[in-house]
Amino acid sequence: MKKSTIICLLMFFAVFGILTAEKSSKKMYVNIKETWIKSDAGFFAKNVMMVRYGEQVYLLEEKGKWMKVSPVSNPDLVGWLPTANLTRKKIVGSFDKKTSAEAKELALAGKGLTEGSGSEFSASGKKNYEAVDSVEAIKISQNDLQLFIKEGLLKDGE
Repeated sequence: MKKSTIICLLMFFAVFGILTAEKSSKKMYVNIKETWIKSDAGFFAKNVMMVRYGEQVYLLEEKGKWMKVSPVSNPDLVGWLPTANLTRKKIVGSFDKKTSAEAKELALAGKGLTEGSGSEFSASGKKNYEAVDSVEAIKISQNDLQLFIKEGLLKDGE
């Protein structure tokens, strides 16, 4: 009896360890100030949960420019985030403080840009950060946004 109990326990811990290792290898981090996990892979999909800079998510699937994720803080919830909003690099610290991440990466991430799109922005010469700040300050309610999408017959937002 004891031998079979020990074997069962060893099997349980082996399977548990494999599952844990698999999930942790697919861990990603939010690399922008804040973003919504969406119900589907599209900008106009319904907002499911807000995640913030540095929060961890499990990567479940990739679909074009979108990743199906599950927040580590709420693993039962599943939704979609744009690929540009995630990084495999571990993020230490908060969005407002300088961290071990490269300053260039943080500056681009704060504006919702990737390294490729950031170079186009930088190459343009003039940078009007006040305009960016004013656009970021605009708040639109979820109801108004859904009404706009419906009346405009918009689909995926790509």
